[in-house]
Amino acid sequence: MYGVELRPNRSLDVWFGVSRFNWDKRQACPRWRSANIRVTPSRADGHSPSAERCCAVPGQVGERCVRAATISRELSVLRAALNHAHRENAAIVVPRIYDVPPSPPRDRWLTPEEFARLVGACKSPHLRLYMLLAVATAARPDAVLDLTWDAVDLAAGVINLNPRGRIQTSKHRPIVRINDALRVALLEAKERRRTDWVIEYGGYPVRSIKTAFRAAAALAGFAPGEVVPYTLRHTAATWMAQAGVPLWEIAGFLGHADTRMVERTYAHHHPEYQRRAAAAIEARLAKAPLAPQLHARRTPGTALAHPLVGAKKHLKDQRLGEMVGARGIEPLTPTMST
Repeated sequence: MYGVELRPNRSLDVWFGVSRFNWDKRQACPRWRSANIRVTPSRADGHSPSAERCCAVPGQVGERCVRAATISRELSVLRAALNHAHRENAAIVVPRIYDVPPSPPRDRWLTPEEFARLVGACKSPHLRLYMLLAVATAARPDAVLDLTWDAVDLAAGVINLNPRGRIQTSKHRPIVRINDALRVALLEAKERRRTDWVIEYGGYPVRSIKTAFRAAAALAGFAPGEVVPYTLRHTAATWMAQAGVPLWEIAGFLGHADTRMVERTYAHHHPEYQRRAAAAIEARLAKAPLAPQLHARRTPGTALAHPLVGAKKHLKDQRLGEMVGARGIEPLTPTMST
C-alpha cells in the first residue's frame, strides 16, 4: 500500500507499508515508514539527475543517511506503483522519476587470518555457526537464516538453500555442497538443536544477525561498518576466484544464471585474469628493437653520469683555450708587441 504526494518543489512524500512477521505470535504485523524523496530533473548543462532521500522512522528524532542503492530501490518501487496506478486509470499522469547514479559495489573481503579472528570473537554458538555457513555456502544472509534442518542432507553432503514452498526469484538459492569443516559444525549443532531452524537462539529462530555480528566485528578489531554479514559472501566468492575455480562454477555456486556479475566483480582475483593479454604484449615487446637511453635522467643534487658528458666538457674547454690564447683575450700575432 502506498501514498504519494507530488509537491510544487518537486519533492515526493511517500508512505509505504512493510510486513514484518512476528515469530512469537505467528502473524504478520504491518510496519509503516515514511520517506521524503526530493527529485531534481536533469539540467540543461547535461549533468545527471539526482535524488536525495531523508528517512523518518516513527519515534526517531532527526534524519539518518542511507546509501544510494537504498534510494534507487525505493525509487524503483515508487515508479512501479505509479505505473500500476496509470494502468488502472489512464487519467492519472505519471511523473518521470529519475534514478540516482549507482554506488560502487563493496569490495571488502576477508583473508583467512581475518576470518579466523572474526570467528574467534564470537560469543555465542549460533553466531559462529552462521559465519561458517555463510562462508562455506556463499549464501546471502537471509538464505542462511531461513535454512531448516530438512534442507540439510548430511548423507548426500548437500544443502538446499531454497526453503520448501518458496518460489525461486531473481535471488536464486542453489543447492551447494557441504565441505568437511562445515559438516563437523553441523553435526555438533544438530545434536543440541531445539527447533527446526539451523540458526537458532534460546529455542527460537534467529531473524536478524546484525547486532551480534556487529559486536563480534568490533571485538575482532574491525572498523564500524567495515565488515558486515554480506562480506562473508564476497569472501567466499573471492577465495574461489583466487583458487582458480572457473567463473561459471563460481556463478553456479552463488546462484547466478550467468557469469556477468562474477566477471564484473571477481574476475580480477582469478590467477588467469588477463594473463594471455599481458603475455601477448610481452611477446611483441620482445621483438621490438629498443635502443638504450642516450640521455640519462639526473636526479636533484646529483651529477650526470653519462660517458659523453665528460667528453663534451673537454671539447668545450679546448675550443675556449684556442680562442682566448695563453696570454689574454686575443691570441698574439706577428704585428703585435709582447
